[in-house]
Amino acid sequence: FSDMPPDDPSSQVDFQIALQHLFGGSTAHEKGKDTVPVVTCDQNDWSSEEVTEIQTQLETFINNDAQDILRFHRGMGSRKRKLIHFVAEKMGLRHWGEGKKDAEKIVVVARRRSG
Repeated sequence: FSDMPPDDPSSQVDFQIALQHLFGGSTAHEKGKDTVPVVTCDQNDWSSEEVTEIQTQLETFINNDAQDILRFHRGMGSRKRKLIHFVAEKMGLRHWGEGKKDAEKIVVVARRRSG
């Protein structure tokens, strides 16, 4: 686990934005004294097949004790990366992005540390 970044509090804000994207609404997320406005959207555009595909990949990862980190391939769009982040969060996994240019960005998923 030495190559995993420390927990990033801003990822919770990103997750709340993804939830708002998924379920709509115009509420704000409270974080200490700061209020972060949430971007709203009428509905998500992920198909059930896309969600199932990512969920299946993550379930396979969880069941593979030999693998601590899962790196998704480069070149997927921001929409798909957002879906991976969303599903990983719902499944209780750590997740973060790596890469600077859009075409080089990847999503990395890992098991949460216990304790």
